Amino acid sequence: MHRIAVIGLGMAVKPHALALRDLAGRVEVAAAWSRSAARRERAAAEWGFPVTGDLDAILADRSIDTALVLTPPWAHGEVALRCAAAGKHVLLEKPIDATLERSIATVEAFERAGRKLAIVFQHRFRLASLELARLVAEGRLGRLVSCSASVRWWRGPDYFAQPGRGMKARDGGGVLMTQAIHTLDLFLDLAGPVAELSAFHLNSGLRAIDTEDVATATLRFASGAIGAIDATSTAFPGYPERIELAGDRGAAVLETEIGRAHV
Repeated sequence: MHRIAVIGLGMAVKPHALALRDLAGRVEVAAAWSRSAARRERAAAEWGFPVTGDLDAILADRSIDTALVLTPPWAHGEVALRCAAAGKHVLLEKPIDATLERSIATVEAFERAGRKLAIVFQHRFRLASLELARLVAEGRLGRLVSCSASVRWWRGPDYFAQPGRGMKARDGGGVLMTQAIHTLDLFLDLAGPVAELSAFHLNSGLRAIDTEDVATATLRFASGAIGAIDATSTAFPGYPERIELAGDRGAAVLETEIGRAHV
């Protein structure tokens, strides 16, 4: 039985709470923390978490070996570093942090501490994603020559009503870091690392945010394949995300709708 802590009780907590409920025989939530008393009360009522406003007490509790860090992006590195220093493993919500430099520093700190750091990129583990990864690994598509990812979603006023949502000071980035990041992670996992890119991004002005809500890029992969990324949160009413891979022996499309994915 692992005793874990949940650090951060905002918008990201629901799927984690449901997963922890499924793992009740293997994982015990020893404590759940938020600065907000209202969020602590809600988490206690909805999920039965033992809540606290004392983060130092969680970090000092040696019986807690793992922390789920679900805070906003700019706080990820700070909290994760404190967990590493306290000898705890961390499952960290995406992204690692709001900047590349801070992200690298977090990874290096866990390497020095000998603790495990995992990032929440669950799209790699969907059945359809695993099937497509198998086809690529087995060479069923042959040598990849063309790879693209499309995330054309809609996020309405209610989504951006949360204080700070879509602002650099809170999220660090817009459609690429907050909405399309899971598809981008899966895309790179399937198509491989990128050697070169050229990109454009803009703020549409449709909502009161200061991050990008439209972005495009052309890519050259280390494998020699070329491709494109198209991401936006302005495409009403929203469309399924797609990853398309074309090789010299075959092609595949991974299309994901809410609740299901298929190749």
